[in-house]
Amino acid sequence: MIISVFKPWTYVFLSLSILVFGIGYVTFESVNHNDQSAMTVLFLAIVAVFILLWFVFVFIELKNKAVVLEISAPNLIVKNFLGFGSKKIYAWSEFNGFTTKELEAESGSFEYLYLQHPQKRIVISQYYYKNYQELKQEISKYVKNRGTVSSGKQSIFDSKSGN
Repeated sequence: MIISVFKPWTYVFLSLSILVFGIGYVTFESVNHNDQSAMTVLFLAIVAVFILLWFVFVFIELKNKAVVLEISAPNLIVKNFLGFGSKKIYAWSEFNGFTTKELEAESGSFEYLYLQHPQKRIVISQYYYKNYQELKQEISKYVKNRGTVSSGKQSIFDSKSGN
């Protein structure tokens, strides 16, 4: 059995997310809520929008791309949210294959592997995993490689997976 291993920065990303939420909470608590001036209301609105956007970004990234994978001969186990989320078990026969795509980010180019399932696709990224090549090699033992799709820019909304 092979278990995915995250790159250290993935945990830093989670820590920064918690820090942003903490700063937002402290900001809301420190502002005088009895002050109804336009500047106070505008400030609180900007902070609220920023925190909401950050939450959506973190939620999408952690749910769809930062998943713990356990690969074995009979099945694939997927746990989203860095392994703290729900666990789904898939038989290898459920997959139609996988495709890969090279995506460019500011820090370089990374390969993404998309496991094709009838209801969803599971995204596995070289960006998150230390042992990406090992995971890819093991997956290719059980699922057919359907080829590489053209490269492009990375988007947080690139995934339609519903783990």
